[in-house]
Amino acid sequence: MLGDPGFPARVRAAGLTSVTLAATYHATRAATPHHPARRLVDAAHSALYRPAPDPAAPRWAGARLRPATPAWTGPEPDPFGAAARLLRAEGLAVTAWLVLGHDSRLGTAHPDLTVVNCYGEHYRYALCPSHAEVRAYGAALAAEALDGVPVDGVSLEGCGQLGVVHAGTHEKTDGAWTAEQARLLSVCCCAACAAAWSARGLNPGSVRAALRTAVRSGLPLSDEFAATLLAV
Repeated sequence: MLGDPGFPARVRAAGLTSVTLAATYHATRAATPHHPARRLVDAAHSALYRPAPDPAAPRWAGARLRPATPAWTGPEPDPFGAAARLLRAEGLAVTAWLVLGHDSRLGTAHPDLTVVNCYGEHYRYALCPSHAEVRAYGAALAAEALDGVPVDGVSLEGCGQLGVVHAGTHEKTDGAWTAEQARLLSVCCCAACAAAWSARGLNPGSVRAALRTAVRSGLPLSDEFAATLLAV
């Protein structure tokens, strides 16, 4: 919700009085169809949405398992804290959402701490809480996530053994866009494609702006413009 000043009003318009806000969360690709500046958050790994923990702090002393911070939330060093304060200032209650043992990054680095099935196959996304290290990590992560941020409730997820169907990265884009918007968001705007547009007499900045305008409106591009893009 950071960078989206209209979010609290949309929450209230939906008849809601509270928001469940991720303080630590697993990898996901989540749609943001109403955000003024973006349409997608691609969280590549589990992350703590608080300032980077002090490695010298007692709760992390000697720990192999340590949380990562996100690179996809912009310059704000405390995304959860900033968002929680904004929501509560708007009169909305905040429940902190903590995901503890669902972590493909840590599971890949430390397979000895993951869930293992009867064939000896490791689920790298699933830290097993039977290990004392995993329980200590969960406690430290929860303490770090909630440190200094007033909340109205806490929702814990991933505290037990995750099963075979849980998987790693969660896709949270279904139903967020129309078929036309999905096509528009699938047009590549990399440097090589931009150079190809320029070679066909198109201004890359204008192309990107036209695509964003069409995504917002949900209306298709003109046939001529679309044909030029498809020719790249």
